[in-house]
Amino acid sequence: MGPVGRFICAGFLLLTMAAPAFADCGTHVVRPGDTLRKIALQYLGTKDASGRVYALNRSAVGADPNTIEVGTRLAIPCRPGAKPANPQPVAEKQPPQPAATPYQILTGGPFVPFTGEDLDQGGLVTELLRAALHQSSDPPDYEISYVNDRGAHLGIVLPRGGFDLSYPWVYPDCEETILTEHQSLLCSNFVASDPIYEYVVEYYVRADNSYSEAVLPGDLRGATVCRPAGYPLDDLVNQGLLPDDITVVTGTTPAACLALLDVGEVDVASMDAGVSRALVLQLTLENPLLVLDGLTSIKTLHVIGLKDRAETVTRLEKINEGLQKISESGEWYQIVQRQKSIPLN
Repeated sequence: MGPVGRFICAGFLLLTMAAPAFADCGTHVVRPGDTLRKIALQYLGTKDASGRVYALNRSAVGADPNTIEVGTRLAIPCRPGAKPANPQPVAEKQPPQPAATPYQILTGGPFVPFTGEDLDQGGLVTELLRAALHQSSDPPDYEISYVNDRGAHLGIVLPRGGFDLSYPWVYPDCEETILTEHQSLLCSNFVASDPIYEYVVEYYVRADNSYSEAVLPGDLRGATVCRPAGYPLDDLVNQGLLPDDITVVTGTTPAACLALLDVGEVDVASMDAGVSRALVLQLTLENPLLVLDGLTSIKTLHVIGLKDRAETVTRLEKINEGLQKISESGEWYQIVQRQKSIPLN
C-alpha cells in the first residue's frame, strides 16, 4: 500500500490517496459566526475534533478553514458515544470599570506569520488585533511591546504588572481531563479573548520516508520532528509523544524546517498549512513532500489576561467587540488576504 496523504512539490498539491475515511454521520449548514471548532464541539463534543471535520470537508472548505462560507453544507464525521462538551470557560461579566490608558500589550516572536518585530505590520495577528481595537467603541490607546521569551510572559512579566494582556496564545479547552503543565497554567490563571485567527497544523514527510504511512500520532514514535520557532508543542505532549517518544528540533523559520526535511536531517516537519503552501512556491525542494492528513488539527489564537485583575474582562470584551465588527465589515478577511500575499522569508 502506498503512502497515505497528499504531495506538496514545486508549489502543487498532487493527490495520492484520499484523506482518512471518516464516515459521514449527518450534515451541518454553515451559519453566520460558525467556525470549524464550534461545529466540532456541537456535534462531536470537543473542539479538538475540528481537524476531522476539516479533513472530511476539505474540498468544500478549501485551504483556509477561517473562510467557511455561510450556507456551505458540511459533512459531520461519526463519533459513537460522543457527549456534548461544556463550553470553553470564559470570564464572568463584571460591571464596566474605568480602564487605565493606554493598554499595555505584550507579544513575542518570531512566530511566523502571526507575530514578529520584522514581519509586515508586526504579523497577521498583530494587524488583526490593531484593527479590532481601532473599530471597538471608544477605541482605547494602547502600546504593543515585544519580549521574545514567550514563556516569561506567563510566569514573570504579566504577574509582576506593567502589562495587561499578551498574545497570541493557543488557549486550551479547560474542560479536558488531561492538560499539560502549560495548559493548566493558562486555565488556572488566565482568561482569553474570542479567537482572533484559526490555523491548520499539518505534518509533512518526504515520500521516501519511513513515516510516510503514519495515520495516528503514535506512528511518529522515534521520529525527529522540526517545529518552527514560536510554534507551541502542547499538541505533541497531549498526543503522548513528548517528552520521551520523539525528538524535537526548533527551526529558526518555517522555511528552515522544510529545508531540513528536504535534505533528510529531520523525519517530519510540522507547521501552519497556509505557511507551507506559500513556501513551496518560493523554495527549491528536491523531493516531493507528503501531507499526513490523519494528523491534521486546528488551533485558535487568542489574547489572554490574568483572571485576578478587574480590568482584564473589560479589555478582552473591548477586543471581542472589535473582532466582531471587523468580521462583519469584511476588514478581517481583507487583512488576512493581504497578509497571505506577502512573501515569507
